[in-house]
Parts: sequence; C-alpha cells; structure tokens
Amino acid sequence: MNRYTLMASIWLVSGPLPATFELKDPAAEAMAGLEAGEVLEDGEAAAGGARACSEFSRNRKKQNDAYFSDLTWLISAIGGAGSSSFDPDAMTRWVADYCASHPEHRLEEAAAAFRVKS
Repeated sequence: MNRYTLMASIWLVSGPLPATFELKDPAAEAMAGLEAGEVLEDGEAAAGGARACSEFSRNRKKQNDAYFSDLTWLISAIGGAGSSSFDPDAMTRWVADYCASHPEHRLEEAAAAFRVKS
C-alpha cells in the first residue's frame, strides 16, 4: 500500500471528526442584555415599564432598539399576545396616543390603562 492509501484507510476507519461549533442567536443575546438592563446602542438604558411615555414617543419616532424593546415589554405586560383577538398594531396605536396625552406617565401605567380599557 502506498502512503496515501494508508492515510485514507486510517481516516475512513476513524471516521470524520464531529463538527464542534455553535450557532449564535443575536436576537436572543440582545433580549438577554435588555432584560439585564444593558445600555443600548443609542446610550439609553433598557427600562421596560419604567420608561417615561415621553421617551417612548421619542423612541417611536426614531424606530430604535429602545422602542422595539418597549413594544416587546408591552405585549408581555398586557398579556394579549396569546389571544386570538389581540391586535398588536391597535395596541401600539392606543399606547402611542395614551403616551402623547400623558407624557409624564410611565409605560407600566399605559399598559395598566390598556388592560382596563380592553
């Protein structure tokens, strides 16, 4: 047997090496950071329901990470995502209107008002 045949035979007998890699989920990493209160790219700290309505309105215009973090928090706080009649667009419009009328309130107050309304 020549050298190449011997190496190929050894490789076939030993089998291919298992792949050792891990696929990362950037969205899951971002959400984990937001839940931990990590500072966002635009310098704002993730605040969940503690964020002021005035900040929510500003972030909504920018369509930045803080805005989408707040939307995620609102959907979970309102608890309607599992309902067949839940309309996230209608909820977003309602909360945006509420925050425009009550800029000094917090998102947790907007969520509570939405739950009472619904």
